[in-house]
Amino acid sequence: VNGDQIGPWIVGDGEDECEPPTAPPTTKDCDICNSDGKKEKPEELTLTYSSNGQNSFYQGEDYASCREGDYPTSARVSVGGETIEVSDGETITIPVDGGAVTSFEFLDDSSSDDSSSDESSSDDSIRNCFIHTSCSVPIVNGDQIGPWIVGDGEDECEPPTAPPTTKDCDICNSDGKKGKTGG
Repeated sequence: VNGDQIGPWIVGDGEDECEPPTAPPTTKDCDICNSDGKKEKPEELTLTYSSNGQNSFYQGEDYASCREGDYPTSARVSVGGETIEVSDGETITIPVDGGAVTSFEFLDDSSSDDSSSDESSSDDSIRNCFIHTSCSVPIVNGDQIGPWIVGDGEDECEPPTAPPTTKDCDICNSDGKKGKTGG
């Protein structure tokens, strides 16, 4: 979509009237905390593990290094000085310390069901990551930050969906009405 920012790159030439997409709005009941200061930083955070990592709608690369990608189906993870074993779909509660980020270290003996996928087990950018927990960016139930889905799924908060775009700003999309540009 013209105007979208991907890492340091902004799609398009800036001469159109396309606004960059924004994160979807949250409902106050689904916000754990955000920069408006109305909710305090949590002392603990409930997360559900998914080996199918996704990018957060609210925490960009500057705020969360846990990103889209394949994670082990079961793993030993060090977080907050504790080692926790997690498997796909398992919910854990972790302490949130006083810092701006909470770091996750995937330990070397984490396994993957796909024995041909040695790349993910040696990729430190996926194996070790952090999420922003100081509330200067929202922490929202239902949002997925890398392998971590915020909340336990019992709060009736729906996962966020991508905001709609205007057809004139789409460069290409899944309905096949626009063509790919470039090489």
